[in-house]
Parts: sequence; C-alpha cells; structure tokens
Amino acid sequence: MYKKLKISLFSPAQIIELINDKWRSIWIYFFSIVLFLMIPTVIVNTMEKGMSVFQYRALSEVIKNEVRVDGKITNGILETNNNVHVKFDQFDLYIVKDKIDMQLTSTHMIILEKDKVHYLFREMPVTSSSYKEIGLENYDFLDISSKNQNIFLNSMDTFFSINKASIVSLVILVDWLGIVIDLLLVVLVISFFNFKPVPFKYKFKVNIYASTIYVLFNFFAVLFQIQFIAYIGIVLMFVYSNKAFSRVISIR
Repeated sequence: MYKKLKISLFSPAQIIELINDKWRSIWIYFFSIVLFLMIPTVIVNTMEKGMSVFQYRALSEVIKNEVRVDGKITNGILETNNNVHVKFDQFDLYIVKDKIDMQLTSTHMIILEKDKVHYLFREMPVTSSSYKEIGLENYDFLDISSKNQNIFLNSMDTFFSINKASIVSLVILVDWLGIVIDLLLVVLVISFFNFKPVPFKYKFKVNIYASTIYVLFNFFAVLFQIQFIAYIGIVLMFVYSNKAFSRVISIR
C-alpha cells in the first residue's frame, strides 16, 4: 500500500506499472483514500461540543440577515404567524406554525415546531429537544438586537450539543457517500476522455491511483473550507493520468 501511495503521489509515470493489479487491491486502495479524505470531515464535525465552527458561523450570518419570524416562544410554546425556511451549511432550518404547510425535502432538517425542536434526516424524525432543554423557553423573535439573536444562536448550538451523536453520525455518513460518488465520477470522466487505445477497465484502474493527488488536495480544501484547492487537484489528476499513459502506445 505504501509503495502504491508513493508512486501515485510522486511518480505518476510509473502508475502504469500497477495496471495489472487485481480488482480487490484496486478497491481496497480506493476506499483507503476515501477514508483518508474523511479525516477533515470527522475532525471538523467532532472537535466542538456543539456545532462546528463553520456551522456556527454560517448560522450566525443567517440569523442576522434572514431569520425574520413574526412570533415568540412563551413557556416553551412557539406561536408564530409565518413560516420561515433558511439554509446554513448542510442544514435547512424551518420555523413553522404548521409542518404540513412546508415542503420538507432536504437531507438535514432542523425544525422548530409548537413545543419542540426536531432534527430530521430525509424527512425521517431522528431526535428532538424541548425549548426548555435548549434554553429557549421564552424568546421574542421580533427583537432583532444582536444580544437577542445570540441567545437564539446559542440555543441552537445547545441543541446540537445535546443531540451531537445522532446528528454528526448522519452528517458523516452523507459526506462519506458524497465522497465515494464524487471520486468515482471524477475517475470515470477522466477515464472516458482518455483517448489512448486502451481498454476502459485499464484506464479506470490507472485513474484510481492517479486520483490520489486529487484526494490530497481535496483533503486540504475540506479542512480549510477553500473549494479552489480541490479544483487544482482535479487539474493535477488530469496531468498525472496523462503522464501515466504517456509511454503507452496500445494495450489489448
């Protein structure tokens, strides 16, 4: 594994030497680099007690600029004259007077209803907390002062903290599936646009190894939340793929 990793990162012209690897070895390598790419996601989502730094920052901006509710919470009961739907990070936040009136079709949903805050995954209820549990037993949404908005923000952070295991496990699962699909698509596309007279299965194998450089750059893109780094990785993967096949005339 170490030898393959070293070749894939530092000697792209030698990747072609791995063309006859068994499929079992190919898939073990593939899922190994997927697990490596999961490290930033796990770190970001588990290092804080409640929301991640990025989730907290995103929700703070949304509360400040978009959350406008004509209502309040009194003795743990929400009374509102309008429905609100906003997005932050991977989540959709709903504040509703009647859930039936809303189209709930998102992957991760935080829903403030009459007497509880719910977390839903693909419309499936996962966990919930009362307003009292999250320190929001009495709250006036009409007060949009920074101090009052911070109370709401911190209550949402408390909700995440109380239900951390349920929320984070599903966030990580969705991210894992997304990484698998994303990486397979990148490998398939680059293999498809390789016009060397080589059977597709060999192009696919080589590009699994060539994708290592993309995974490395994507690692830092996720860790630092800078998407541009991932695009550099795609370009380098294309270069690595071409170098791997540069000495190949034909393979039957």
